[in-house]
Amino acid sequence: MYKFAVLISFVLMLAACRSKNQTPDEPQNISGPVRIAAICYPLQYFADRIGGNLVEATLMVDSLNQSARPTSEDVQKWSQADLILLNGGESPGWLQTVSFPDRKTVDVTSTIRSDLISVAEGFTHRHGPQGPKLQEMTVLETWLDFQLCVEQALVIRDALIKIRPGQSDQFIKNHATFEKELIDLDQKMRKACGFLQGKTVVADGPQYSYLAYRYGFKIAIVKAPVRFDLSGGDFSGEDLERWWQEQNKDTAFALFFTGLEAKDSFARLGKNLGLAIYRIRTGGSSIEESSTTADDPDWLAWMEDNIQALRAGH
Repeated sequence: MYKFAVLISFVLMLAACRSKNQTPDEPQNISGPVRIAAICYPLQYFADRIGGNLVEATLMVDSLNQSARPTSEDVQKWSQADLILLNGGESPGWLQTVSFPDRKTVDVTSTIRSDLISVAEGFTHRHGPQGPKLQEMTVLETWLDFQLCVEQALVIRDALIKIRPGQSDQFIKNHATFEKELIDLDQKMRKACGFLQGKTVVADGPQYSYLAYRYGFKIAIVKAPVRFDLSGGDFSGEDLERWWQEQNKDTAFALFFTGLEAKDSFARLGKNLGLAIYRIRTGGSSIEESSTTADDPDWLAWMEDNIQALRAGH
């Protein structure tokens, strides 16, 4: 009887302790802004737009070196966030070697698995819910497809509501405003890309794949030989023509590039190959050249810049 009474007392003591402390399923931060760690700048931007002053969103990667492996202190700091936003895929590579709390982690591509694009041996294609096959890499720049952005913004909104149901009205209101802007971007980009319908655009990587798939043109991924650099510097016209023939890209119509510092080099490349060139920002980094449409450039302004560049180029 004595042992039973001691056991009951011990159980009651545990219950009292738990009532004073949070259960494992409860968020650690019950007041103040929702702390968010985002794997890339667009997700940080989405979270800021939907959460407003109710969130504090930080970037998990170095904008200038996104493949740099974080320290254990960095991982510990991000793990303490209330919400960790990931966008699927296998990059940056260090992400596969760290572990974050499952209950805090949200993959914003969870509802668009069948729309994800994989790349293997220079070819891009969509894959289904089963994910990419061996030797394939998921293209990360889903934010260049504004219809997919709508889906991802909804996932972030719902995650915030789950954490702070008492602030759901503000999240819903902010999301509705942002969603209208995304739908407007989608409509304007579709019109701006009309002249590219069915044509092939050259790029030095798969980063524009979502833009191409959604808005009706093709991407030809080419790799420059070591003897010249597509991102800057000079190259021999004869070497360039020989390389171009080896790439079998005779049907290409235009060329996309990102960095402003490479504009002159790409202008020469386009002229030599008879291609129209367009500077199209991927918008994946919070550090980019000054925007022409905003004193304080951000993801939305960069996407508007892309639309204006395409409109002006034809």
